[in-house]
Amino acid sequence: MRIARGVQQPTERSRAGEAELAAKNADDALRPDPGTPWFTAIRNEEALELLRASRNAFVLAYVIAFRARWKDGFNRHGLDQGEAMLGDWEAYGLTRQEYRTATEQLAKWGFATFRATSKGTVGKLIDMRLFSLLPPERNHQDNQPATSEQPSNNHYWKTE
Repeated sequence: MRIARGVQQPTERSRAGEAELAAKNADDALRPDPGTPWFTAIRNEEALELLRASRNAFVLAYVIAFRARWKDGFNRHGLDQGEAMLGDWEAYGLTRQEYRTATEQLAKWGFATFRATSKGTVGKLIDMRLFSLLPPERNHQDNQPATSEQPSNNHYWKTE
């Protein structure tokens, strides 16, 4: 095989770096952009049982989680954190009767509460069996350099 002048053949080290970069890019693709609102689906048997029992109730629970207020601040509808405006059942593929049945089932089975307002129905998931609306705790690492009064990470205190 002939190698053109000035063209560098990839070394094992550069291939390893490319693999690390590809893995990092794949991980980044799974994370939402900073500032993007999101929620977490909880992986448990109750979620699957609800899906088996009533697909429409599961869809409605997802809509509540998706639309729920997740931060404090002004809200023209007067919603509290975790509450979501509902009532536009066609927007998520349900008929009026399917929507009404789903709200009754979620309330009866203890997944959500609902209240009627003049602007529509407000739904709220009761707990985190299906979805978590809370942001994860941030990993705030203190990257400040050690002072002369504290040992570095690889230094042990003298005991006398």
